[in-house]
Amino acid sequence: MYNKVILLLLYLNLHSYGNRLIAWKYTENLTDCYERHVAMGNNASATVAAAGGPSITVVGADEGYVMSGGSVGYAMEAAKILYSFAFELTDDHEVLLPERRLREALPQYYQAFVSFAEQIRKEFGAKVNKNG
Repeated sequence: MYNKVILLLLYLNLHSYGNRLIAWKYTENLTDCYERHVAMGNNASATVAAAGGPSITVVGADEGYVMSGGSVGYAMEAAKILYSFAFELTDDHEVLLPERRLREALPQYYQAFVSFAEQIRKEFGAKVNKNG
């Protein structure tokens, strides 16, 4: 991960419980990009809703609690990846989401991934496209 950190701008950790998008926090202090981080989450949530998906609650770092030790915190703190989210995909299952639910849920959630890519392209444009 360290070798490619210049190319990594977004890290997503997918889970199957909660319909939440958590803008990660690994310290008591908010990051410099906090407002952009939460705005990215809100845009992804609105995009999923527009695609007919469920309401996704965006939990900003100022609302959550410090969560360190996981890969999402590592992505921000150690690897210095600008945007890092825990994405809780549904609210009706714990841990294991049945395959049939994946087929139903993923097309709607895919729109969030598209919105993440669009925001990164908009924010970093030439830097992102130069390597792609």
